[in-house]
Amino acid sequence: MTNRTPVDVSRSARIPLTATFWFGVTVLSALSGQVWLWSGPYREQQDSGRLPELVIAAVLVLVPLLVTVIRDRQERVRGQVGLWPSHVVLGAAVFVLGLLAVQVLVGGTDDGDLRVYQRIGTTVWETRQLPVGQVSEYPPLGAVFFGVVVGLDRALPGGFGLAFGLSQVPLWTLLVWVVLMRAEPWSVVATLFWPTITVFALVRYDAVPSLLLVAGLVLAMRAESNGGRVPFLSGLLLGLGAAIKWTPGLAVTPLVIGWWRTGRRRQALSLSVGAGLGFVVPHLPFALQAAQRHAIVEAYRFHAVRVMTAESLPFLPLHALGFAEAPLRPWRGVDTLDPRVMWVETLFVAVAVLLPVAGSLAKPARALAWAWLAPLIFVFGNRIYSPQFVITFAVLWAFALGLSTASSRERVLASCLIAVAATAGWGIWPVVSPSWVVLSWALFAAMIGLTVLAIRAVPPASVHPPVSVAPSLTRVR
Repeated sequence: MTNRTPVDVSRSARIPLTATFWFGVTVLSALSGQVWLWSGPYREQQDSGRLPELVIAAVLVLVPLLVTVIRDRQERVRGQVGLWPSHVVLGAAVFVLGLLAVQVLVGGTDDGDLRVYQRIGTTVWETRQLPVGQVSEYPPLGAVFFGVVVGLDRALPGGFGLAFGLSQVPLWTLLVWVVLMRAEPWSVVATLFWPTITVFALVRYDAVPSLLLVAGLVLAMRAESNGGRVPFLSGLLLGLGAAIKWTPGLAVTPLVIGWWRTGRRRQALSLSVGAGLGFVVPHLPFALQAAQRHAIVEAYRFHAVRVMTAESLPFLPLHALGFAEAPLRPWRGVDTLDPRVMWVETLFVAVAVLLPVAGSLAKPARALAWAWLAPLIFVFGNRIYSPQFVITFAVLWAFALGLSTASSRERVLASCLIAVAATAGWGIWPVVSPSWVVLSWALFAAMIGLTVLAIRAVPPASVHPPVSVAPSLTRVR
């Protein structure tokens, strides 16, 4: 019998055309896509002539990405390493630094939302108070974050846009690291390197609440799997997320209900206390004066009275049934909505809020899945939609999809759905296609399909494997 030499896994992982090689190609392709976006469609905006080019750019990212996730699966089946988590974190750092360079050198750092952030942050930095005359539309901790960036801007040359981008680089890298604490690397590659998703990473602050949300869910999973003493910290992070951009707080109620009904009552109470403190404490410094209390209330009222936008999911069936006309630009308010169906937008929100709660009551062992779903479905059902929301979606998809190894077919399906969502969304804004309503249907269909795939990958509490708070990024998974 011939003796067979064992495969040197570490050496085979470095040869050309491995998953790691193709991941590098994906990162370079994604950066090339960023150059194209910042040199044209994103900077110009409202340009209806670039959609075919956008599709070509998406294909150029999708091909190496598909090869990466398939090769990773094949290598793991053969007992090889596949993608190393440390390589994906390094790739994310290189990618986001490259994005910053592209933003500064190609596209410029001027942006409408950044100007709003700067106005709010300047008031907080100079007065240690929330704006009163022109109030902030963001929660107090969000305003405080903008103030910190203004302080960074005044300490460094280059302007507020550069300072904001610099503040997001470590946060984005940390976000990828936190997702990889639980997720398989393939899901991060498939979701968090798309140019049309990550283009918002350094000009919006969604990475901050997304980081707090996914970190809270990682710790909640740890609490479910081995009874660790971390429910309070999980709740604290989710509460802080709610104090900076509301939606992370929606994950708290399904967790509390599910844990309470499965006998983890001490953990449920601990998480509730942590979430309450995380949300309330950032409000307290601004609650002592009447004008500041008014500023806090106005941030909530601002969104409560906003008119439905045509970018939102509730608009689509109402438009299809003839109850609302499509405005010229999809981000504009729907002023033509038939008064007889005003209740529909309330129904969408009610279902979005109550479904995860009902699910946690009916199937408490899947409390983590319902908590994961709650922020997603709320934004889906909301009458206001904005393109940068896809950052949080992508983070949540990466987290949930990566909880299973997934077959090659499942990886291809998920990657293609993400490609559809990432591309179709840009045909709505900023590249305003004449067929933006059709593209909006495609966008939400792809996102809902991804959400269904992802939530199925979240296991019930009884089968969660142990979770390490600080896992090694070089281990074989």
